[in-house]
Amino acid sequence: MPSLAMPLILVFLACFSLQTLADCPNQWQKYSDSCYNFIMNSLKSIDMAKEECSKYGATLVSVNSQGENNFLTSYFGQNKLTGFTWYTSGEYIGNNNFRWLGDGQDINSQTMFWANDARRNGTGRFIIYVYHDGKYSWIRDDGQTQRSSICEIPEKESYRIYNPHRSFDFGQHLNDMNNIQRGPKAKREPMNVLAIMSPPSAYMEFTAFGNPPPVYSWYRGNTAVSSTLGSRYTLTNGRLTISDLKAGVDDTNYRCMASNDYGKIMSRTVQFTLGFLGEFLNTPREGNVANSYEGTYLQCKPPNHKPALRYQWSFNENVNFVRPDKNPYLFISRNGNLYFSEVTQSDAGSYFCMVALTIPENYKPFKDTPGSLRTSMAIQLNINNKGARSIKPQMQADFPAIFPDQALEGGPIQIECFAYGTYTLDYSWFRVGSEMPKYVKYEDHKRVLIFPKASVSDSGTYICTVTNAYGSDTATVHLDVKVRPHFKTEMKDQLLDIGSQLTWQCEAHAKPAAVYSWYKNGEQMKSVSGRVIVHNNIMTILKISKEDDGMYQCEAKNDYGSALSAGQLRVLELKPEFWSNPLQPSTLAAEQGNVTLPCKPEAAPYPTIEWFKNGMSLGLTPGSPSNRYTLYHNGDLLITDIMSSDGGTYKCEATNRLGTASTETLLSVKRSTVISIKPRNTKVIFNETAVLKCRASYPKELDAVYTWSFNGYDIQVKAGDHYGRGEGDDKGDLYIKNAGFRHAGHYLCQVKTIIGTTSAGAYLTVIGPPGRPQGLAAQKVLNQKESLQLAWFDGRDNDAPITYYIIEFQTNFTSIWELFGPAIPRHLVEVNTESGQLRTTIHGLIPAVSYRFRMGAINKYGTGEKSLSSSWIKIDPDAPRKAPEEVGGGGGKVSTLVITWKPLLHQDHNGKNFGYRVFWRKKRDAFKPEHIWSLTNVSGSISKLVIQIEPQNYYTQYEVQVQARNNIGMGPNSTIVTIYSAEDLPAITVTNVKGYAYNATAIKVTWTPVKEDRKTLKGKLRGYKIKYWKSDLNELRSIEAIHYGQAEEALLIGLLPNTYYNFRMMVFNSAGFGPISDEYFAKTYHKPPHDYPTEVQILPLSSDSCIVAFRGVSTQSDEEPLQGYLVKYWLVNDDIRQALQIDLGREVQGEIRNLRKGVVYNLRVIGYSRGGEGAKSSPVTQFTITKGGQVQGDMFNPLTTHALLAGSSRTTFTLTICCLSLLLSQLYTLFLI
Repeated sequence: MPSLAMPLILVFLACFSLQTLADCPNQWQKYSDSCYNFIMNSLKSIDMAKEECSKYGATLVSVNSQGENNFLTSYFGQNKLTGFTWYTSGEYIGNNNFRWLGDGQDINSQTMFWANDARRNGTGRFIIYVYHDGKYSWIRDDGQTQRSSICEIPEKESYRIYNPHRSFDFGQHLNDMNNIQRGPKAKREPMNVLAIMSPPSAYMEFTAFGNPPPVYSWYRGNTAVSSTLGSRYTLTNGRLTISDLKAGVDDTNYRCMASNDYGKIMSRTVQFTLGFLGEFLNTPREGNVANSYEGTYLQCKPPNHKPALRYQWSFNENVNFVRPDKNPYLFISRNGNLYFSEVTQSDAGSYFCMVALTIPENYKPFKDTPGSLRTSMAIQLNINNKGARSIKPQMQADFPAIFPDQALEGGPIQIECFAYGTYTLDYSWFRVGSEMPKYVKYEDHKRVLIFPKASVSDSGTYICTVTNAYGSDTATVHLDVKVRPHFKTEMKDQLLDIGSQLTWQCEAHAKPAAVYSWYKNGEQMKSVSGRVIVHNNIMTILKISKEDDGMYQCEAKNDYGSALSAGQLRVLELKPEFWSNPLQPSTLAAEQGNVTLPCKPEAAPYPTIEWFKNGMSLGLTPGSPSNRYTLYHNGDLLITDIMSSDGGTYKCEATNRLGTASTETLLSVKRSTVISIKPRNTKVIFNETAVLKCRASYPKELDAVYTWSFNGYDIQVKAGDHYGRGEGDDKGDLYIKNAGFRHAGHYLCQVKTIIGTTSAGAYLTVIGPPGRPQGLAAQKVLNQKESLQLAWFDGRDNDAPITYYIIEFQTNFTSIWELFGPAIPRHLVEVNTESGQLRTTIHGLIPAVSYRFRMGAINKYGTGEKSLSSSWIKIDPDAPRKAPEEVGGGGGKVSTLVITWKPLLHQDHNGKNFGYRVFWRKKRDAFKPEHIWSLTNVSGSISKLVIQIEPQNYYTQYEVQVQARNNIGMGPNSTIVTIYSAEDLPAITVTNVKGYAYNATAIKVTWTPVKEDRKTLKGKLRGYKIKYWKSDLNELRSIEAIHYGQAEEALLIGLLPNTYYNFRMMVFNSAGFGPISDEYFAKTYHKPPHDYPTEVQILPLSSDSCIVAFRGVSTQSDEEPLQGYLVKYWLVNDDIRQALQIDLGREVQGEIRNLRKGVVYNLRVIGYSRGGEGAKSSPVTQFTITKGGQVQGDMFNPLTTHALLAGSSRTTFTLTICCLSLLLSQLYTLFLI
C-alpha cells in the first residue's frame, strides 16, 4: 500500500459476545466493564504507545467518570508510582475542547481532573497523568517524550488479547496467497488537475488493487461520467480522460469508485481546474509620489486569474527586469507588490508588473503551451527631492506576512519581513520562547524566512528585527501551522463471526481537529437504533449479520483537506478445521516441567474446546485449573509438574454448530530439557511484526535461559531495536518488529538448563514491496533521437506480483534524482520470454544531455528499493528545442540599439558551437523592403547585443526576436518584442520660466511644459533639472534640483530667508540634458513667526466638540506680518503628519468638532505668515472627550489612546480656572461694546 505522509493511528476493536472468553487476563486490571493494562516500564512516545495498545485490540485509556479516575489514581498510589507519567487517549480538538479518541466521547467539564487552569491552558495536544502537588492529575503534553501508558479494552472484547488477528487465508486451503479473494483497496489516489491554456485533453487516475480486479466508475457530483455521457469522455481502467475541455462543465469536483464482488470504495474528492489568466486593465494606472530617501511601494493589482500567480517587475519601457538580488533596497513580495526601502531620483520612472500562472502543490498540470505572461500598463513613480537624510528602520505595514495564506504541515512556508530605512538594513529573526528550527532557510537578504517542510512544531511567535546605523525596529507574527488530515496506517480488514460485535476506531492527525464520516460500499452510514452506532471516529455494529459484508471507509475532513482509510468486513461461517495449525505429530516434555499444547482451530463461530487423553475426556473448564491441567480461554492446554505417567496421545476437539474437527499429538516425557512449542516457519509483511514461539518443558525447580540466533549470529535485544522478547510464560518468544527484508532467514531458539541444552529453528520469510530491479541498462533507439530503451531483470517479487515500475533519472547538469513521467503498468512492459529481461522505451529526452537512470518496482505492498543506476548515456545532439525568454532591451549610448534576453540553460544548448541569431527591424510597415529583418550571429552563452545604428534612428521603435542555434541547426524563434533604440540629447529649451517666493525658505518655479515630441526631445522626457544659486555667488557654485516626469512647476527648498536666488533650467532624457534656459531670479520672504502660542486651554462645548483657546504671538521686524493661527490635532499614537487642522485666521480661540469619545488627542497651535508656519506650541497639549461629554487632559493609556480616569481633582480645578478665564474675557469684551 502507498505510505501516507502524515501521522495517524488507526486501531481496530472487535467485540465478541462469547462469555467464555470475556474475562480480564493476567496482568490486566478490571474496573466496571473494562480491562486495563498499566505498561509502566516500556516507555514510548504517544504514537508508539497507541500502536502497543492496538496489538491487544485496545486503545489508550478514556476516563469518563469520577469513579474511573479514582480507580486509576488508586492503582498509582497503591503501587507507589509517583515517579511515572502516563499517556491517555485525551486530545485537544480546538476551541478549548478535548475529546477521548479511545471511545470518541467529548470530555465533559464535570469529569476533568486538571492539575490547575494553567495546565489546562498549556500548549500540548495530549492529556497525560502526572503526580502534581501531592495528587495525580492531568496536564497537557506534546506526545514526544517517552512515557508509561495505560491500555483499555471492554471486558467482553478481551478475547482479542488471547486470539491472533484473522487474515484472509483464515479457513481456506491455499498454497498461493495471491489467489486470495478480497475487496478493493486504494493504491494510488487521484491528484487535483490544473489544465492551462486549453490543452487537447487532461486526465485523472485512481488505482486500486483487489481480487477479482476492480471495476472503476467516475462521478461528477452525483452524475456518472463515461463515454455514454459524450465522446469527450474516455474511461480506461481507473483513468478518466476529458477532451475538448469546457469551462463551467468540466471544472468541478470528481470522485472515483472502485468495486468488485466484495464491495466498493471511493477515492478522495479531487478538483478539476481550468486555469486562466485575464488581461490587466488597459486604463492608465495611478502613479505614486514619494519623497527621496523615504520608502514606498507600488501595487501590482493583477488581472483575474486562477489558481495562483508568480510576479516579476520591470523598469521603464526597456524590459529592464527589477533585480532585488542585486539591489537590496528593492523587494518583490509574494503579494505581488514592489517595495522600496528608500528611493532616490534614479528610481523615478515607469514600472511594469508582469504575472504568470503558477502550479500549486498537489496539482497535476496539463498545458498545451508555456503559460502566458501578462504585463500591466505603466505605473509611474515620481520622486520629490528632499535632500539626503538618515532614517532609522520602520517596519512596512504589510509585514511580516506569511505565505501561503494556508500554512500547512508538510508544505513550504515563508514569512516575509520588510522595512523602510536608509543605507544598509540588516535583518534578523528570533523565535519567542524556543530555538529557531535548525532546518529553516533565509533568502532575499534575510528578508524571507523559509520553512522547507513545515511541521506543527514550527507554530509559534517569530520576531523580525531590522537594524541600520541609526536604530532598529521589530515586528512579531504568529505562525499557526495547520494540518490536512492524514493516516499513518490503514484500517485492518476484519473477518468476524455472525452475531459478534464490531467496533472500528479511526484517528487522524489533523489541525483543526477532523470531522469524521463513515461509509459502507461508498454510501454514507448513519446510526440505526439497535443495530449501528456512528459517533465521531467510532463506528459500532452491535450484532453482525451477513448483510454487513462489504468495504468500509472512514473519512477524516477539516477545512484544509480530507483523507480516507478503508477496511473490509467479511462475515464468516466455518466449521472447525486444523488445516493451517495442526498439532505436531509428537511433543516432548521434561519430567517435573511444564508443557503447553496449543489448540488453534479455524472456525466461525468460535468453537468450544475439549481435550482428551488416550481417548478419555479430561473434563476441563476454561480458566479453571483441575489437578495439574489448565484449559486456557484460547483453547491451549497447560500441564504442570509433568510425570512419566502423563505421556500419551492428547487430542484437541473443536465444535461449533456447523461441525467438529480434531487434532492430536503424542506426548513423550523425557528426563531432560525439551522444547514443547517449537518455532514454525513464518511469513510476515514488510514493516509489520512477526512472532516466533519457543516454549520449553523442564523441571519447575530449575531456571531456563532462552537465547536466539539469526543465521548463526547471536541476537542481542536492545531498546529501540527491531528485536524484542516475550514476558511471563511467553519469555521464550522472539518478536521481529518492523520486519525488513534483511530479517529474513533462519532463526534458532536455544534453551539451557543445568540438566541440558536443546534447540529448535524456523525460517522467517518477509513479504512486501519488490526487491530492487537488476542489471538496468539504457540503449539508443534507431531513428528516435529523443528516446532510449531501458532493459532490466526483476528482483524478488516478495510474494506479491509486480504491478508498476517507476523510473528516476539524473543528468550531467543535476545532482538530484527526479521522477521520469508516471508509473509504467507492468502489462505495458515488453518481456523476453526466453531470458526474462524486461524492456520499455522512454521519450522526450533532451539532446546532447547525458543521462543515467534507476528504477523501482511496485506491488500491492508498496514501492521497493531502487535499482543501482545505469551507466551514463548521452543523447545525440540536435537543434535547440527552446526559444529564449525575457527578450527585451533598449537604452544604451547614442546611436545604439541594445537587445537583451535570458540565456538558455546549458542543458538546453542541445549541441556544440552554441550561440544566438538576433533579429531586428524598424517597427513600421513590415512588408516594405527596407524593413526586412536584419540579423547578427553571436556565439556563446551571452545575454546582450549592442548594435550601431544611424544617428537619425534615435528613440525609434524596433521589433526584435532571438533564436538559439548550434552546430546542428536553429531553434524556435522567441516571441517578437518591441523596444526603443537609444535616445539622443534633447534639442529643446525650457521657456516662460518664472520664480515666486513660496515662503521664507522656498521659491516656486514655473514654466511652460515642453511638448513631448520625438523631433525635439529625441527620446522620452525623463524630467527637468533646475540649477540655482545665491545671486551674490557665481553660477559655478550652483545647486541642482531634479524633477522627474512631466511638470509645470517645482519647489526649491532649503533656502535662506529674505535672499535673492538666480536659476536656470533644462530638460533631460536618458541620453542626457538639453540646452540650458536663460537666467532668472526670485527672492524669498522674511522669516515666519519665531514665537509660539502659549497658555493653550481645552474647554468643553458639546458631547463631541470642544473649544481651544490660547495666547497669541507678535512678530518682529525681520519676520513677515502674522496672517493667522493653525490648530493641528491627531490621535496620540499617530504622527503629526496625519493631523487634522483648523485655520482660525487671527482669532485666538476656535471650535473643534466631530471628536471621538474615550480616545486621547495631541494638539499644537501654530502661528503662520507668508514666511511659512512658525514655532509650534510646546509642550504638546493632550486631551480626551469622556463618554459623558466632559473634556479631560490628564491620565490615559498611551498604548491604546483610551482614557483611564473619568476625572481628577487637578483636571477639575484646571477646567474650572479655564472656564472662569474664558468667562471673564467674554464679559470684558461685552463691557467694551
